Amino acid sequence: MKLQFDNDYFKGGEIDGFYVEPLMKRTWAAQMEVLAVIDDICRQYNIHYFAEWGTLLGAVRHQGFIPWDDDMDIGMLREDMLRFQRIAPEVLPEGFELINYNTEPDWENVLIRVMNGKHVCIDDDYLDRFHDCPFAIGIDIFPIDYIPDNQADYDMQIHLLEMLYAAKNAYAQKDVVGLANARYYGVKVEEALNVKLDETKNMNQQLIRLIDAVSAMYGPQDTNSMGIPLRALYAGDQRLPKECYTTLILSPFENTEIPIPIGYHEILENYYGDYTKEDRTPGHDYPFYTEQKEILQRYLSQNPLAYTDRIKNILEQ
Repeated sequence: MKLQFDNDYFKGGEIDGFYVEPLMKRTWAAQMEVLAVIDDICRQYNIHYFAEWGTLLGAVRHQGFIPWDDDMDIGMLREDMLRFQRIAPEVLPEGFELINYNTEPDWENVLIRVMNGKHVCIDDDYLDRFHDCPFAIGIDIFPIDYIPDNQADYDMQIHLLEMLYAAKNAYAQKDVVGLANARYYGVKVEEALNVKLDETKNMNQQLIRLIDAVSAMYGPQDTNSMGIPLRALYAGDQRLPKECYTTLILSPFENTEIPIPIGYHEILENYYGDYTKEDRTPGHDYPFYTEQKEILQRYLSQNPLAYTDRIKNILEQ
């Protein structure tokens, strides 16, 4: 069932001192529709998910999107995410797809993404379903893994991840220096993990698979800590008590609710420090739909009959 929003929801305006344009509001609503699809699958198959990263911060601090954020992130415990990856491709609605390093050989991360499409779409049915948002929308799903309490084991895991990323980045350079570094790190990876890399095949995909495997190498019987191991490569120790994730509670989010981990305070402090202080700087390439909007505008300039009053209203509000 389509989510219901008051017309006023889609009006532009300041939220906590930051102006949010009408098109961003429509994009937020479209993302919540994609989340509703994920939620339906999770409820049907008893899979648990929760708000992650900026979506968790938004739920706790703003009871919705951070005004200067433009996307949604969720997390799943590793075992839940593996089940979701197996089930979702068979039950996602028409037009939706699940993307990961198995479906996209050049995928750069261990996260997975649920998309409502790959391209800009101005068909009336699409616009009706996604609140006049013409863009392809995706929600990222991050795996939460067990991380060893034992310091030596933890240091070894992080060392392996650093080595794998060094190899991955070296292979991506595709020049003489990069190739020399890649072969050096490739040998180190093979020796450390007792694997054989095949340079005739996609190296990014092979190394991302190994990064994912090393991230997931510990289980509940091994440790009392959880988190995202890869964050340690740039953000320090990421170990959190597994009790942070054992229970989920519902938090207000825009005009609905979203599950969040009961240990949200400890998680957010680990991620952001004093998360009650606002850093009103949009992240990454805000808004994410800039390129898609330019593609749409070029298409409309070449196909003026497609520039209907509805599309004009969407783009020119």
